[in-house]
Amino acid sequence: MQKFKITLLIVIAIVWAWPVVAQDTGDKLWMATEVTVRSDQVANFEKSLVEIAKLFKEQDYEYSWSVFQSTGLKFYYFMEMENLADYDKITASSNEAWTKIDPAVLDNYLNCIQSFKRFTINSLNEYSYFPENPRMEMDEMNYAIWDVHYVKLGKEKEYFESLKNDFLPKVNEYKYGDPILFLQGGIGTEAPMYIGVLYGKSDVDFLQENKKMWDAFGEDGDKMYQKFIPLLRDRDKIEFWFRRDLSYTSE
Repeated sequence: MQKFKITLLIVIAIVWAWPVVAQDTGDKLWMATEVTVRSDQVANFEKSLVEIAKLFKEQDYEYSWSVFQSTGLKFYYFMEMENLADYDKITASSNEAWTKIDPAVLDNYLNCIQSFKRFTINSLNEYSYFPENPRMEMDEMNYAIWDVHYVKLGKEKEYFESLKNDFLPKVNEYKYGDPILFLQGGIGTEAPMYIGVLYGKSDVDFLQENKKMWDAFGEDGDKMYQKFIPLLRDRDKIEFWFRRDLSYTSE
């Protein structure tokens, strides 16, 4: 049982910082984990994360993690990897760290969790947008939204043509002040799945800035939207609030 617990925590405790990719860094790969917390255990879950960060800090644990809260009872973690083989290195280091922690802390943490699912995503910088003069500093990006696109089979070519020939030129012409990161769903996702990631200082701030952009697009935006939507078999929205208070840095 203890082995199972450690394996589970390896998956859901080691995460990467706020996933904004600089224009000159190249495409990135992440392991992502969605955790659903029990409805009566949210406060204990947050408390346990603070305690875990403290205990890992005492061990000089080398991997930083950031915590993101979504709507409902869901929390998300992201881990950056150079390739899928990096998982083995993190597994070994995490296994050692967890064996040094009081089992009661581990039990309390696991008791808060109803379920989790793991998947991979990678950035597609060719279809992403990075403003020359960003409106926000990195530490102002407290909110993000995933616009999740489940593309119809056989429509991926048209999908990317729409992004490259319609959407990105309009965004560049408008000089939108915030980055728009494009991701591709990998292992564990309902492929073909792609994600547009947009940012804001808050949910209200994002909605205001996004509305300004689409209002500026006018009729061209309406035509672009009507052309784009039929390429999708489904669409979803996931909101994220960066929880700095629950996060850990190794520095």
